[in-house]
Amino acid sequence: MENPGIQRILSFRQRYTRSVVVSVLSLFLMSVSCRTDGLSPGDSFVVASWNVENLFDAVSDGTEFEGFDPARGGWNERLYHAKLTNTVRVIDELSSEGPAVLALQEIENRRVLSDLWDQLVGHRFRYGFMIDETGGPFHNAVLSRYEIADARVHALSMPWAAPGRLILELDIVLNRELTLVLFVNHWHSRRAGAVETEPSRRLAAALVARRVTARSGEVGTGILVVGDLNANHDDYARASGSYQTALMPVSRIHAYDGRSALFLSGDPAEVHHPDGVVLYSPWKNGAGPGSYVFREEWNTIDHMLFGAGFGADGMLELEEFRVLAEAFMLTASGAPRRWRSDRASGYSDHLPLVARIRLRGD
Repeated sequence: MENPGIQRILSFRQRYTRSVVVSVLSLFLMSVSCRTDGLSPGDSFVVASWNVENLFDAVSDGTEFEGFDPARGGWNERLYHAKLTNTVRVIDELSSEGPAVLALQEIENRRVLSDLWDQLVGHRFRYGFMIDETGGPFHNAVLSRYEIADARVHALSMPWAAPGRLILELDIVLNRELTLVLFVNHWHSRRAGAVETEPSRRLAAALVARRVTARSGEVGTGILVVGDLNANHDDYARASGSYQTALMPVSRIHAYDGRSALFLSGDPAEVHHPDGVVLYSPWKNGAGPGSYVFREEWNTIDHMLFGAGFGADGMLELEEFRVLAEAFMLTASGAPRRWRSDRASGYSDHLPLVARIRLRGD
């Protein structure tokens, strides 16, 4: 049964047209209590982002991937609850006090998010958000201890864009003076080829860049872009600079339109770059080999990118960034131990990212 705290605030179907980027305001908001107490200067909180890999329930909706549709066999209530339990086990490991804000990718629907929330009662999440009326197999979602005061949902309408890959833009209230603007993404897969699918990711990056630009001038906001972007932080170098990628090094910002991509820097001071959208990426500072393995090679396709509000004169400071890689989550070779239905075991083919963020003092 769906958690009674979930309220349908406003929903409407947006008619998508070919090759047009659209933005809609549409909320499914979970709330179980009044506004949480605000954070004070010097306080810190944890944000985590994780692609949980195909968290489907045991109800056939006709949109499930093969192997996760009860009507076609191979998936049932027992397997669903086993994967749900394993997902909770990983979330429990994200930090000693638990994440205050948790961004998730590949959640099938609100029913699944509600079941997950019920099992995470000790984490004190008070708010949740997702849109699941897209016709896609899975969606992005957020759970938060702090009030989600506003939300926008951005959709790319293109012939090759998978339904459901909506970009969430949430205003999360940290205190009366400070709001975390959180963008949650799951960009187009590279399965059909990195070069062939790059146009989709570039359009997604341009959309996020446009919204980051619009929000960066607001007083009392901190910008954080998270999710599975299906793009490495160094894709441009991997392609030997032969074409523009969705994520670009800041050194190339004058060679391209500064708002046609997200330009990444290893220096938080550069987030105020005058010529384009620059975000700080911990991957640029050797934060680890990656969060995802493809053909025995580590990739950095999961991201936490820090923008306005996190610079030297900002109100927020990144204290720690890490990839959660506990032994039970890894195979003998050290790769993520993905879910296997034939064994009813495993977790995800992605590892979670964890950031501890501090409010700067007076």
